[in-house]
Amino acid sequence: MSFEVLPILDKMLNFYQLPKGMDRFSAYLKILNGDSKADMQVPVSFYNPMGKEHVGEKIQELIDLNAEAIAKEVIDGVNRTLASENLPTFKMVINLADDLKGAWTSKYTCDYDAKFKLNAFLERRFCVPVFWSSEVLSEKIIRDRITQACYRTVFQIKKGTPKTLEEHIDQEAFAYQTSKINPNDTPLLNIDSVISFYSENKNSTDYSLIFNFLYGDAASEELGFKTYGILQANAGSLFAPIRYKFMK
Repeated sequence: MSFEVLPILDKMLNFYQLPKGMDRFSAYLKILNGDSKADMQVPVSFYNPMGKEHVGEKIQELIDLNAEAIAKEVIDGVNRTLASENLPTFKMVINLADDLKGAWTSKYTCDYDAKFKLNAFLERRFCVPVFWSSEVLSEKIIRDRITQACYRTVFQIKKGTPKTLEEHIDQEAFAYQTSKINPNDTPLLNIDSVISFYSENKNSTDYSLIFNFLYGDAASEELGFKTYGILQANAGSLFAPIRYKFMK
């Protein structure tokens, strides 16, 4: 199994210089579907085709940070690790989601989709790391995001799409541990209650429950989902990389 970078940032930077309107949207579909007019040829589905100037500015930041060169360096290392795996090659295409001014973009649902709803990409042999228009970019963030995207792809190729809460956490634990990325500096609060909730509900396939555990009550309330008393934002996401410290 291996990964290779499919460069897209220069093309998307030029794309966002087009005036907003139907011509721009048609150009977006041309990038997405190519000549097929039906199937995805280049996965740019997290880009907002009607994004404003700040989207182009953020793409320029990625270019200035040499994001695609960093991605190639990262996946060269991943490829060496996976050299013995008899699996296909995946093309990596960096995406930028507009959670800052994109009227229809929820960072929570986009983040969930980017991490867990990978079937359409996997079937077409794509790996799609997603960056955000609101985030402060750095070389470390780029390296971590690229690495985790690779290992989420590996996990789902081997294990399939996560269905239960436990499988979601298994994937995220795998992405952190296999890539040897340290969790961020945000501490997980109320660890005992988080562990208790997870233990009681790990076999659940209820999307609203899984979403709530991953992102917290405030995210669920914002989207009109049921809440379950997960008070800390991103509690489940913080729990995943340290789960084995507390549970077998």
